[in-house]
Formats: sequence, structure tokens, C-alpha cells
Amino acid sequence: MLVASVTGCGLTGTTVTRVYSGRTHQGPYLSPEAYAHYAQGVAHEQGGKLADALREYRAVLTEDDSSPDVWTRIGAVECRAGRDSRASFAQAEALDAEFAPLWRERAACALSRGDARGALPLAERAVALDPDDEAASLSVVRALEKLGRRDEARRWLWALWVRDPTSTATADARRAAGSPPERALPPDALGARRPGDRRPALADVDRALAAGELERAKQLARGAGLSSGGFALRAVAFGWSALATREAARALDGDPNDADALIAAACAANLSGDHAAFDHTLRSLGTAPLTPSPLGVRLFRELLARRAGSAAADAWRNAWALPPAADRLDAAVDARGR
Repeated sequence: MLVASVTGCGLTGTTVTRVYSGRTHQGPYLSPEAYAHYAQGVAHEQGGKLADALREYRAVLTEDDSSPDVWTRIGAVECRAGRDSRASFAQAEALDAEFAPLWRERAACALSRGDARGALPLAERAVALDPDDEAASLSVVRALEKLGRRDEARRWLWALWVRDPTSTATADARRAAGSPPERALPPDALGARRPGDRRPALADVDRALAAGELERAKQLARGAGLSSGGFALRAVAFGWSALATREAARALDGDPNDADALIAAACAANLSGDHAAFDHTLRSLGTAPLTPSPLGVRLFRELLARRAGSAAADAWRNAWALPPAADRLDAAVDARGR
């Protein structure tokens, strides 16, 4: 919803195609204000301001009540606030019974109320619909543990660890479950560096991009641990639209929920004047978009300013409680937007 709904900001036509669980859904365009309400709702929810989050999410419904995402978020917040969330979750299910985050949030709600037996099939359905959703798998683990099925829980944790050994959430869950530290992989398997080697910094990547040394910039980005989506953002910030397009496509092929990659692709298409690619990009977001990085938020504000005007850009920017610019590129993007 976060980025898919931007097509409601007057960027294209009069209807929008959103993608939920791999299926398209036609709905009305949302105004910049409605989009800002959703983003602000996310911010309030993450900050624990549940009454404020509910108010913002419900404001979105006044323009479009056909989003399973919004109804799911309302149900999740209602549950956290101790309210009856069944009607909101049921509305989300009526709109899309295969919307994976709905079942994950239902499972989380059941767990929070001590109903591990009811949570387990809900979490298992969420995993079946989206095997890449780590949070859903961890809900299965928690339900199994509460039901006393610890061997099964450990097998799930092992599978999660094998899938992504760098996951902090999985590591925390393994420690909580008393699983021993893993020794099966060699020291370099997770990208460890030899003593004395200097890991490239983002500033090194930016210097190479500024100098037009694009292949070197790619190598430095890998060394710095920068994702393809993150590198695509930095490339498009420097105006390298073709490079940003390629890197963003690579990221989105692996994870259609990568909001940074989608923002980079949209900005690159806009810079190159490729209207077909721009429209396609805005319709290609996955079912559970990740929160964009601060640089992604800043660059998307620029895009909105160019395509939809300052009101939409300011509504988007004000919906995010961004910290001060963390590096020179963020600061430069801020400065050129003033």
C-alpha cells in the first residue's frame, strides 16, 4: 500500500491497479492527503500511538474502503489496543482471502491474547501464502513453543537460520529458545573480512558515482554491504538513470516488496522520460512493501514535487518523522529540495 497508492496522487490516470498477493485489484486513485494519512498511520503504529494510528487509517477509508491492507492494519491496531478486531479482519478477508499479511496479523493477535492453539493454523496459512515472510514463520515458532512442541519449533528456527543466517530476528528467537550457536559455516561464510581490511563506506560509493566510475561504484557498493535497491537509489540521486534502472530491476526481481528499489526505478523512469516504464513501475509493488529508507523518502518527495506538485510532496514528507540527514547525499537531496 505505501508506495502502490502513490498512483492516487495524480501521477497517472483516474483508476489504479494495486497488487495484493500477486493479484491485481482496481480501485480509485487516492488523494495526496489520503496517502499521507496512511503513511502517518504507519508512523503512529510503529511509535505505539494506537489511537492516532486508527484515526489515520480510518481517514483513508473515506476515499477507498476496498483495500485489504488498510483493513488488516486497522484490525492489527485494534488488537494491540485491546479492542475487538474481528470485524476489521473479516472485512479484509472478504476483500482478499489470500492476502498473506492478514493471516499473519490474525495469528499475532491470537498469540497476544494467549490463544496459541488458535494462532498456529493462522500463522501456518500466512506462511503458505508467503513463504518469505519471516514474521509469519516466527509466529509459527512462538505458537509451537507455547503449545510445548519445542522440537518442531527448533526445526522451524533451523530452517529460518539456513534461509537467512544474518537475520537478527531469527537469531534473537534462537537465543530465546535456547538453541546453541551455529558452527557449521566457515568464518567467511557471512561476509567476514580479514583483520586490517577496510570495509568500503557509502562515501566511497558516492565518490565513484560522482566521478562516473560506475563499475567501481558497483564493486564498492557490494563491499559496503549495500543492497541493489539501496545502490539504485544512490545511482539515481546522482542522475545515472540507466544504472539505477538495471539495479532496481535486479532488486525487484528478488523482492517485489523492496520499496527503495521501486522508488529508484520510478525516479529513473521519470528522469529518462520513459512514461510506460514509470506507469509499469508504480503498478508492480509486492503485497507487503518494506518501509523505504530515509534516502528513499527524500527522493520520492522530489518525484512527487515534479509529478504532482508541492502539496503532494509536502504531504508525503511530513508523514515521515525523518531524523536529520545521516550522510552527505541525504543532506544534498534535502538541500536541492528547498
